[in-house]
Amino acid sequence: MRGLKYLIVLLLAVSCGSRSGGPAAPAQRQFPTVEVPGMVSDPTERLEYITAHFWDCLADTSKQWLSDSSHVAGIASEELERQIGMFTTLLSEIPLSSARKAAVHAFRQFESCPDTAVFPALSPLLERYLYDANSPVRNEDVWQPVAQAMSSSPRVKPGLREAYARDAELCTRNAAGTRAADFVFADARGRRHTLRGIRADLTLLFFSNPGCPACKEIISALQNDPVVTQLTLSGKMAVACVYIDEDLQAWRDYLDHYPAAWLVGYDPDFAIRTDLRYNVRAIPSLYLLDADKTVLLKDATTERVLQTIHSHADSEG
Repeated sequence: MRGLKYLIVLLLAVSCGSRSGGPAAPAQRQFPTVEVPGMVSDPTERLEYITAHFWDCLADTSKQWLSDSSHVAGIASEELERQIGMFTTLLSEIPLSSARKAAVHAFRQFESCPDTAVFPALSPLLERYLYDANSPVRNEDVWQPVAQAMSSSPRVKPGLREAYARDAELCTRNAAGTRAADFVFADARGRRHTLRGIRADLTLLFFSNPGCPACKEIISALQNDPVVTQLTLSGKMAVACVYIDEDLQAWRDYLDHYPAAWLVGYDPDFAIRTDLRYNVRAIPSLYLLDADKTVLLKDATTERVLQTIHSHADSEG
């Protein structure tokens, strides 16, 4: 009996040892913070370093990371979306060339990640934050090279590649650094104007609809900004508020809501809509142009527009 008991204890010990030495359960983790080398001291360079290395953790294969209905690569799904939001926000704080490079690099990291759950989880989030018309951090100039990369990615279904190629082409229209496409707009008295005929150091092109709540907020923000008011009244900045839809009576009924110093008009030929000259995907939409009508900001948020106008005013002294 003693020998039988000893054998049972031995078998149990071996069995327990086998279980503990088996494959470990998939691990969870927190999203890691990018450690910037101490030698990188310039604030912009530090942000560029962070965005360039933001997603390096996805290449870590030291463990088997948990991917299930609520985790991707070991990280909670809601935390990953929060990090996408942080990443795309940081892209707006660095030079455009660096932002474009960092966005494409992020996409390539999603594409090549050993965890196959990463690409279908994160690439749609990157698109939503950078390209969705309602995203506060949307930026077609940054999204364009990503869309181009998606148009040839083996991870994207063939039917969708053509759509991404089309998006990439549309994003090149009136991109930052290019001269804005000219167009004709008519004012309430029927007089015709051209965008390039406006003479001002800055031109704010504002595609707006009468009564649109978001448009009202922009009108209020511009009216209450002393720098915008001073530049507009001095003639150094022009605000061209253009209606591109068909209900001209609604537009005429709303004219009193626009400041008298603005150029308020409509597109009489519907050229902006029909030939997608500006690819206006949602109203309102703001473009900031310099004296030569070169695009400084494309489909930008009010905050970015005001920040750039203030910087211009400060540089002019």
